[in-house]
Order: sequence, then structure tokens, then C-alpha cells
Amino acid sequence: MGLVLWSCSDKKKPLEKFGSVQMITLTSPSGKVLTPDYFSSDITVVEFIFLSCTGACPIMNTHLKAVYQQLDPSLPVQFLSVSVDPDRDTLERLIEFQSTMGVDSSRWTFARGNVDAIYHWIEDQFHLGVGSLPAEHPTRLVLIDRNQEIRGYFDGLSQSSVAPLVDAIHQLLAEETSGTP
Repeated sequence: MGLVLWSCSDKKKPLEKFGSVQMITLTSPSGKVLTPDYFSSDITVVEFIFLSCTGACPIMNTHLKAVYQQLDPSLPVQFLSVSVDPDRDTLERLIEFQSTMGVDSSRWTFARGNVDAIYHWIEDQFHLGVGSLPAEHPTRLVLIDRNQEIRGYFDGLSQSSVAPLVDAIHQLLAEETSGTP
């Protein structure tokens, strides 16, 4: 007879790391340039959108807002929506859109920058496919820890990605608290 041992531990293995991300020059609606240490202040969820989009972007925003609403505002989590159409998505339009979304600008930043820099940022650092911008942008929501490491990709078009993203955020917060990598 063999002996079988079962583990009753609920401890999840640490989230995988997919590479690091360095901030490029982006400007928020208030005109503030996001600093290189932007990602080190809070856990960050990033999406790439454009405001005149009538397809994927409204769906992604709905799902990301559901994540935003499920998290306690006091948690060190921030959201970053990067415009892939900065020629049309002016700072004024970003302010209007943020107001329409009904989100706190201290927790959710809408930003724009140089389209060529954004294109290369998406491909080279986020490791996402991108075609002709703005229409052919990625639809993944990207989770970044405070060490600027990508810790997960979530389907921004699927409602079923909301709960796993919220769970991953809580897992990262627990890892930070416990000192787990």
C-alpha cells in the first residue's frame, strides 16, 4: 500500500513575470507629464484605447471600470488608459471622457503621448501585437506591479476576465504584504 499526502494549502504560486516596463513620455489631462517612476507608486492596470472608437474600446472601458468599482479606493492600485490616437484625443477630450466615465482622476489616469513612441512601447515593452494605429491596437488589460514587472494579461473584451484580474490584483497586494516575489 502506498501513502498519499495531500496539501491543504490555499497559497497560490506567485504570478508569472513577463518583462519590465519603463514609462515613456505621457501627459495626463491636467497637463502633468507622467514621471519615470509612475509604475512604482502603485499596482497599475494599463489599457490602450482611443476615444472615437465604437468597437473594442467601449467594451474594454466597461470591463476595466467593473474592476475599478470592485476595488476599495484606499488600495494602492491605479488605472492608466493610454490613447493610441493622440492627434484626435486632445487633453480637453480626455478630460471630458474621464468625466463621462465618472472615475476619480487620482486613481484612473487618461493619457496621451507621441504615437510612434506608444507604438514601439506596446510592441517592445508590453510584448503585444499592434497594427496600424489607432484601429489595430491591443485589447489586453495589462497588470503591472510596483517593480515595473508585467504580471498578467487579461482579455479586455471578455467580461469573464474581470474576476481573474481583481483576484490577481489582490494576490499582488498580498505578495507585497508578505514579501513574496
